[in-house]
Amino acid sequence: MAGWEGECSGARTGRPLNSLPAAFSRCQADYRPAARYRSQRAGGQTAIGERAAEAGICCAYHPNSPAGSVFRTASDYEVLFRGLDERYVGYCPDSGHIARGGMDVLEVIRRHRNRIVHVHFKDYDENTREWRTMGQGTLPHSEAVSLLRDAGYEGWIMVEEESAYAKAKPEAATRQNAEYLELCFTEFAKG
Repeated sequence: MAGWEGECSGARTGRPLNSLPAAFSRCQADYRPAARYRSQRAGGQTAIGERAAEAGICCAYHPNSPAGSVFRTASDYEVLFRGLDERYVGYCPDSGHIARGGMDVLEVIRRHRNRIVHVHFKDYDENTREWRTMGQGTLPHSEAVSLLRDAGYEGWIMVEEESAYAKAKPEAATRQNAEYLELCFTEFAKG
């Protein structure tokens, strides 16, 4: 499985989960593939997921949001989810990439909650279009945690940090992220 990224615990099976790599969803920054190409890519991900399932591996697709990504906008997501067979490929929503792709984080989680097998949180400021330390952006992570809880999600939530602050002061950003997440999960526990 060379080239696969991100190992974590699988929410559905308790077996290792491999997020299909970002490399599968990249193309030239100035190139937006046609819907037919995106549909073929989704079918390819299902074929990979089916082979992985035969080996006992739970897979999830993690869309990205750079300009050339194959699946980054709402219309791209429609093609993606029509083409993925959820028996073989789950979904790994990334709050930052969802927002950066112009979508509503809560709506995407709500709509695809039954497919979710792993979650990435990354904060983003929708006004400045910049990555932020958790709690400093505009994304509703506390509400996302509540949605996931209400959907019965029991898997991992991984925080990704790409803010300029974290690059300059990684230890301080990590502490700030932990404090913010503690607030999110305190609200979750009250739920």
